[in-house]
Amino acid sequence: MTIGSLGGEFALIERIAADARRRAAAGVTLRVGIGDDAAVLECPTGTHLLVTTDLLLEDVHFRRSYGDPFSLGVKAAAVNLSDIAAMGGQPTATFLSLGLPRDLPVSYVDEFYRGIGETLSRHGAFLAGGDTNVSDGRIVVNVTQLGNAPYGAAALRSGARVGDVVLVTGAVGAAAGGLALLEALGREAAESIAPDAVQVQLRPTPRLAEGIAAVAHGGVTAMMDLSDGLVGDLEKLCRASGVGALIDTALLPVAPSASAAARRMGLDPLTLALRGGEDYELLLTCRAEDREGIRAAIIACGTAATVVGIVTDGPGIVYRDATGAEFAPPASWDHFAA
Repeated sequence: MTIGSLGGEFALIERIAADARRRAAAGVTLRVGIGDDAAVLECPTGTHLLVTTDLLLEDVHFRRSYGDPFSLGVKAAAVNLSDIAAMGGQPTATFLSLGLPRDLPVSYVDEFYRGIGETLSRHGAFLAGGDTNVSDGRIVVNVTQLGNAPYGAAALRSGARVGDVVLVTGAVGAAAGGLALLEALGREAAESIAPDAVQVQLRPTPRLAEGIAAVAHGGVTAMMDLSDGLVGDLEKLCRASGVGALIDTALLPVAPSASAAARRMGLDPLTLALRGGEDYELLLTCRAEDREGIRAAIIACGTAATVVGIVTDGPGIVYRDATGAEFAPPASWDHFAA
């Protein structure tokens, strides 16, 4: 059965809404959900409302040739949850808009919603509304994610100060390595070489608990998630804060699966770690005296936290290799670059 034969847009919405009602779970109180002109939410007092949105386009952000619909649902949720994590916030209501080909099997949509629903539920969020429309043959996914942060406590990109240390959660480079394998060899071969890299690319994990724990400890001065690559994202953070940075790339936690992918593809693992995006780890700065406490708070969540550099008065960002020599890193991903 395809979407076209299901009975139209309203039949699809009702199919989605029935499942979403079962999944709606706390965070904020959902007074009115799917089925009306707008959702009605009751938000806790003493909090700031966080709002983020991301667009996923078929053949730009994902491919049906090697990505299953459940994984697409996981990723659509995770990339937005990661933005809430980067603020040290707790996700709440999720709004999903889809452009779907008329001949897309209903089973594909069901699996997509299972992936997004399970991921949202795991992190305390729920589907509260959205829109559907027919597309010209490609899938279009747009998610708007709401969240809460204690009043005045949301972590921003703009607070880094000279003398702060730079930390990265987890490991980096895996998603880029997984993408390189998937694009060149297809899913079966990619998973036989570096299954962890494929997992990070297709089903990333938002660091929500880690972001909340780091901010709750105190001393975090700036934070963001690594979606476009360390080089590009650190530049954004430094520009917002009006500072520079010195990065010791010998300290960078390069994912073992990134190294495995790099060996197979004849690439440099460090390039994957510096340029590659979509790891959705947290990049943060903190006061030097708080670094061990913040590291301990993140590690208590089951995730590594590594100091990779310091904040300087600039200008710009300096990268040093294992010998201490400075070098120019490769540019990060840019949708509009030539």
